[in-house]
Amino acid sequence: MKEKDSGQRNGGQSSEVFLFEQPGRSRLETFSKRLVQALSTILILPHLVAYQVTQRVVGKERAFAAASESISRVPGLRGVYCRQAFYRYTLAECGPDAYFGWQSVFSKPLAKVGTRAYIGRHCAIGWAEIGAGAMLADGVQILSGARQHGLSQQEGLWHQDERQEFRKVKIGSGAWLGTNAIIMADVGRGAVVGAGAVVNKPIPPHTLAVGVPARIVKQHSQRGIWVLIAAGSYQRIGPPLLSRCILGASPYNCALLLCRSRACATLRRFSSIMK
Repeated sequence: MKEKDSGQRNGGQSSEVFLFEQPGRSRLETFSKRLVQALSTILILPHLVAYQVTQRVVGKERAFAAASESISRVPGLRGVYCRQAFYRYTLAECGPDAYFGWQSVFSKPLAKVGTRAYIGRHCAIGWAEIGAGAMLADGVQILSGARQHGLSQQEGLWHQDERQEFRKVKIGSGAWLGTNAIIMADVGRGAVVGAGAVVNKPIPPHTLAVGVPARIVKQHSQRGIWVLIAAGSYQRIGPPLLSRCILGASPYNCALLLCRSRACATLRRFSSIMK
């Protein structure tokens, strides 16, 4: 991780940036990770046994919610691996290397989590299908649809006594949900939802949505974009690198991130020009 101090720009706001590159894993590290994942299954056996016993008493859904709360409190990397193992056996689907943050809970065993999906801390997830590589920042809530309770006018009938209606909410692969976003409708593949946004209508793929209620403010091509890197020359950026440019970043920041990815030697010159 390196610190870049580029002074005061953008209306007096600090533009200090920390860049972090995920280090590549060696074969030994990969093997060690798989071994720890296998051993974690042994650690969560008491949770699985308690879950099987409890669901015979209170039902599957209530037993699952209680077990999810229990396993969510295990701290550190031990907790991450224990949650991976637990949800492999209890969710409808759980892809390899999915990350489950501390005190994040599921309420529906019908939920699905894709390969390498990232779920931050303090998230609450209902009946959701989270695609591969999707990212949920801390505090994200995914509800089981937007109309879980009816609005009956019957006198003496409380809302909690009314018929409930649940609907699966789909989060597309590669989507990114910002901190404390509330999701009640589908979010398309590669879409970005800003921090604190409330999504009550479907968000199309490859768009940026912000606000309450969430509205679309930017859109980008699925096939990639062209960025000016030097006098008259262009470098094509594919969707993986495009997502690292954080959809809407300035040309300088976009070029800087690409330099860190070793995309093109010319981009390094371009970033120095744009300072």
